Amino acid sequence: MRTAKLMFEMFFWMLAAGVLLCGFGVAVGVLVAPVLGYVAALAMLGALPLIVRMVRTVRRRRAVAVISYLEQAVRLNLSLSRMLYAAQRSERGALVVRFAHFRQLLDDGYSIGAALAAGVPEIGEREASLIEAGERLGRLPQTLHKLVAEQSADAARQHMNELVFYRTYPFVMTVLMTSILGMVAVFVMPKFEQIFRDFAIQLPQITVTTMSAARVFGPIALAAVAATVLIFTGTTLWQAFHPARISSPIGSGIRDNIIWITPIAHGIAHDRGLADAFDLIAGALQNGSPLERALDEAAQIEINTVLRERFLRWQQNMLGGMSIADAARAASMPGLVVSMLANVGRGGGDTTAEVFQFLARYYQTRYSRTAALAYGAAVPIIVFFFAALVLCISLALMMPLMSLIDHLSRAMEVH
Repeated sequence: MRTAKLMFEMFFWMLAAGVLLCGFGVAVGVLVAPVLGYVAALAMLGALPLIVRMVRTVRRRRAVAVISYLEQAVRLNLSLSRMLYAAQRSERGALVVRFAHFRQLLDDGYSIGAALAAGVPEIGEREASLIEAGERLGRLPQTLHKLVAEQSADAARQHMNELVFYRTYPFVMTVLMTSILGMVAVFVMPKFEQIFRDFAIQLPQITVTTMSAARVFGPIALAAVAATVLIFTGTTLWQAFHPARISSPIGSGIRDNIIWITPIAHGIAHDRGLADAFDLIAGALQNGSPLERALDEAAQIEINTVLRERFLRWQQNMLGGMSIADAARAASMPGLVVSMLANVGRGGGDTTAEVFQFLARYYQTRYSRTAALAYGAAVPIIVFFFAALVLCISLALMMPLMSLIDHLSRAMEVH
């Protein structure tokens, strides 16, 4: 039922996005010039991610403020209800409503994690799941301190990994170049072919290759780009009007499996998921929880679906009587994890907790390094890729003109 409702809502926003783009383009085209109508629609397409980015930044600050107030109250052992009421009195705007709803849910008996997820929809799924797990394991202060430290680090390096470029530039360039290729293939190339036939000369090979590819893949590309535009703009509008992210069990499973088989994305999801899970397990063991329960809690946090299934298999293998290392090996855990756990006892303890803490730090370092390299390499790769496409299209259009001019020049010299 939830998936059907989500699909219906997304269809509505996709339809609204199509009406918005077409209506804006037609209005500008009628009022100014037809050519500018397409340019206006393209400009609106590029502006939507910027608008949503600003909206999400404001919402993210609300989530950071709520977590910061909560961490301070827990760290100082203050009354949550009074602390939230004081925060509510000192803030303004939508944040006042969030604090009031959050405090009301706590007074009604909800757990902190459940009250956060329901009362503050700006909280990300990963943060909410970590807080819920930390509360169940008696590690709420440590979990909140970790999230606050992460948010401070993210704010400090925000200028380094601005996501607007990655969301806007490739998409707008793809739409623009697909449109140009379509218009060239329909209106320009038939004229070129007719002229070259009349002069009994051949089109340059790069032009023939480019136009052949455009004829074969053009219809598919146009349909894919049109569908992507509707999905992209529909999702963008949905995010602009809803504080929570789109979440569906079916969609999340498909997305996670695609990420798992994508080289760089796999490494980022794998390392960050292991870092979060191992940090949670280490904290649970330090608080005296059995490893089986710690593994079950690790499978409940927001990590990749494939990785979550491996932690569940690990727990089931241990419940079946296998050792820690053998259970991890059977669950397809990395070789480093298996070798590090080969000499620790089944019951946990300080040694086991230290091993998991080391693994958490190791995979957190790997995640940070991979993410930094990916962000740093993405810009030049994207720019050079589209530059190569622009060069091919330009040569495909310019070479016929140069060939025709050269042929006419030789003919005039002969006469």
